[in-house]
Amino acid sequence: TDQHEWRVLLISSGELSLAEKIAEARHGPNRIMAGQEVRFIGIPSDTGSGFGIFDFSWLACSEDADAETKKNIGEAMSGALRDATNEVFGTAGPAFVDAFIKARPASEAEAKRLIASFVDEAARGSGRQAQRVAKTFGLVAAAGELAISFGVVPWPAGSAMWAAHKCFSAWIEARGGGGATEVQQAIVILRQAIERDAARFQTIGASDAPRDRLGYFRPSSNQYLFHTDALSGLLGPLAKNRSVREELIRRGIIEPGGDDRWNRKERIGNGGTQRVVVVNADRL
Repeated sequence: TDQHEWRVLLISSGELSLAEKIAEARHGPNRIMAGQEVRFIGIPSDTGSGFGIFDFSWLACSEDADAETKKNIGEAMSGALRDATNEVFGTAGPAFVDAFIKARPASEAEAKRLIASFVDEAARGSGRQAQRVAKTFGLVAAAGELAISFGVVPWPAGSAMWAAHKCFSAWIEARGGGGATEVQQAIVILRQAIERDAARFQTIGASDAPRDRLGYFRPSSNQYLFHTDALSGLLGPLAKNRSVREELIRRGIIEPGGDDRWNRKERIGNGGTQRVVVVNADRL
């Protein structure tokens, strides 16, 4: 007998992101891997509008409503949406599949066009991982636009594409950019080291050396000069990833060292020169 296979999408909600949940693990790697991030796509549920997950209110609401009023309206909209889906559950899905199959060649062609268009608009110039996530959002957008054209949902044309763009942009912003996951992880580690351990950097010219010094701070250019061994310890396996180092240099986050190095000789006050990794804090 022929076997039929298909992929499904799952939606879940929680207080913690997948990355935060993995970070809680006691054993094994405590950072999210690239493959996990593109399969379990996390986006913030709060749109910042005051209405929770909703960008705007379809219920009566004055423009100068306070935060508590907007919160209550958001809860009311959630309840209305829940009640509506409970009432008509199982209606739109079969109708969509039926309409899609009736014009399958044309439906498939239009779906592929919409997905390609979405990826080109939303993720042009991004890394492969971001483009893969964009394809997932593009698939959802294509399904929504087809549902509109089939008359399955009463939305205006283009609204599904707009919503998918909104969600993908939120994912990009929460992630810190469209580059490779490993690069984003390195950037987060550098930011955290500077924000959390600023006191462990000795200001160049100062006489007092901090305990467990990570490196030096050059106020005139807002640069942090990491001891190579200290930064390698913070980055772990990422420090040995040549593509990560090259991308950090390309973005101007790390000053190039020459001779295929990521560290460079720098004069540290009157104490001669040392090999350090120079991080431009303004580029993080």
